[in-house]
Amino acid sequence: MKVYLKITIVLLTLAYLGCSKKKDENKSQNLEISEYFDNLVANRDFSGVVLIGNSEEILTTYVSGYSDFTNKKEHTNDSKFAVASISKTFTSAGILKLKNEGKIQLSDKVGKYLPEFKYGNKITILHLLRHESGLAEIGFKLLKNDFLNSKMLVSEIEKNPLLFEPGENGSYSNAGFSLLARIIEVVSGLTYEEYLKTKLLSPNGIVNTGDLSTQKMPKKLSKPNFPSALPELVKSIPNVNYSLFLGSGSIYSTASDLWIWGNSIINKSKINIFDEEYPYGWGRDSIAGKFFLNQTGMNEGFVTSLYLFPDENIVIVLLSNIENGMWVDWTKDVAKIYFKDLSKVNYPQRRDVQLEQIINPDQYTGTYKLNSDRIVEIKNNNGNLFLHLNSYYKGHYLTPTENNSFDLRSFTGKITFKNKDTLQWTLPKSWGGNSDIYIRQN
Repeated sequence: MKVYLKITIVLLTLAYLGCSKKKDENKSQNLEISEYFDNLVANRDFSGVVLIGNSEEILTTYVSGYSDFTNKKEHTNDSKFAVASISKTFTSAGILKLKNEGKIQLSDKVGKYLPEFKYGNKITILHLLRHESGLAEIGFKLLKNDFLNSKMLVSEIEKNPLLFEPGENGSYSNAGFSLLARIIEVVSGLTYEEYLKTKLLSPNGIVNTGDLSTQKMPKKLSKPNFPSALPELVKSIPNVNYSLFLGSGSIYSTASDLWIWGNSIINKSKINIFDEEYPYGWGRDSIAGKFFLNQTGMNEGFVTSLYLFPDENIVIVLLSNIENGMWVDWTKDVAKIYFKDLSKVNYPQRRDVQLEQIINPDQYTGTYKLNSDRIVEIKNNNGNLFLHLNSYYKGHYLTPTENNSFDLRSFTGKITFKNKDTLQWTLPKSWGGNSDIYIRQN
């Protein structure tokens, strides 16, 4: 009896030490994540939620910043975000479910389901999934236009000529995923949102996710923001027209719902993307020697990431309602922190220096050219400078850090005016650190 008692005590002690070690590791990991993102929050570069979880539980959650900067409403675990291109993972899953049910074939021409579509006899469903359709994006000026339903959106897409013959090349296509969403509606007889909720979301216990293309805003939806000037350093983007992003960037969700969604993909619940030639709707990569699937997005004041490590059963989610071009680097660093590859983590620094006003901002304004594909215009708006790339209507705020130098927070890099006729755009070291010189045109 004494021998059994000793064995029991030893086993309980080992179990306790194992649990204690795990708790210490989680505490250390939480501290690393907090230290990493606290500086980004202080810089007004990040505002949102970071989550790490396995198939059984959420291991780490970091929540900071405001869902509404104007009214100082803080983020919570339940904050909702427009998830941008993560929407494509839901759209592709819906298409694959219809295929598995024998209702469509990936080789089918789009015209079989959308007979009115101009290029329907050239483009297949597979072309759309593989970004090989040749479809051009709709004009960005439409971003300010009124609501378009799915039929109207398809009509808008076909107004542009094809960039190339379908299947002969590849080009990332949001328009293609809008067509896939419309095909889901036609085949299922349901709206895009109804189909996702009844066939993919509710069956997996995902209850705080839906579609914004209806322009019906859910409660607790964070307000999107763009980097701006002091004192807030951000500016809310009003009245985003999500109807133009149907299927490609129209989904909203929470960090915990995306954790559940990621686990459902890893565990092949309701849909098995691993049986396909390619995990459509996802990218593939590796970090710290670990293979993972990923989808990331930036759209109208939101940046989002969803990383799935199927061999380790790990899901990483990053959601922020401040547009910033460095968000993918942040997500990769979160993965490196989790997998203890700390030597390769690029810890953000607090932006200690920011000039409150620019002396003679008009000296910088004008058009600068790198080549025919890269033309920037610097505009003065009430003493603040904004960079417009290739005539894009939305300007990117230049954060002044020292005389003649500015951080480009919504894109990436530093803008330096070398003299009155040249502008130097330098990428971050993590992006190669390359510099390009733009020459003033006027």
